[in-house]
Amino acid sequence: MDLYSPFKTLCLTLLAPPGLLLPPLLAGAWLWRRAGRWRWCLPLVFALMWLSLCEAPALLLQKGLLRPPPALQLQAQSCQASGPTLVLVLGGGIHQWTAERAGPDLKLGTLERLRHGVFLARQCQWPLGFTGGLPTHPKPDDVPESQVAERVAREEFGLPLSLIEGASSDTRENASLSLPLLRDRGIQRLVLVTHAEHMPRSLKAFEAAAHAANHPLTLVPAPVAGRPLEDLSPYDWAPSEAGYRRMRYVFYEYLAQLAGH
Repeated sequence: MDLYSPFKTLCLTLLAPPGLLLPPLLAGAWLWRRAGRWRWCLPLVFALMWLSLCEAPALLLQKGLLRPPPALQLQAQSCQASGPTLVLVLGGGIHQWTAERAGPDLKLGTLERLRHGVFLARQCQWPLGFTGGLPTHPKPDDVPESQVAERVAREEFGLPLSLIEGASSDTRENASLSLPLLRDRGIQRLVLVTHAEHMPRSLKAFEAAAHAANHPLTLVPAPVAGRPLEDLSPYDWAPSEAGYRRMRYVFYEYLAQLAGH
């Protein structure tokens, strides 16, 4: 039996936060033994902090709070669906400057979405679009996200974008500013590509925009980076970068839903 991988995981768990905080937390609980019943707050806080950095609890919360649709599994009949279809990738942010590119580049999440959009477009010979502009408070030299995505799609994936929306700064604007472009092209079926956590809010925004524009539009969700609960392992109950990022994203999207965004 190979013990290296479990040993490495155990070391990383204990030597990186929050495992690194275990000794002082236990010492604090021992020193505060005279604090009565409140001394149990410290281990409880630690337990919650631990779980907040694990991917398994994040996925359970994601399913319970957000209820994202499952991954899109393309079948032969899916590519032959009636009505003009377009794959639309929602932007997820860019780095305005990277040393290795000597200029702007897509963030990993955006690249992940674009890569999946290219895959779907090639599978069914559908046109590919991208929506994403500048941040809410741009700097004078900032480059629109769609401009960078167009370059990456063309130069690195060999698939030029057929539709580019470069003025939006949030999800609702992704939808409202994309609808006129979709209507002008007669698009009746939209394959929407974004992260699983972001998908429920995105679908709601595009449904509202299509209703406001009086444009009948069939939405097909194609989430990325989702994981089925059946895929969980004991390692997913250990703190990890993936767990931290997913937990943060789940809470971000849930709060955005509560705020009506």
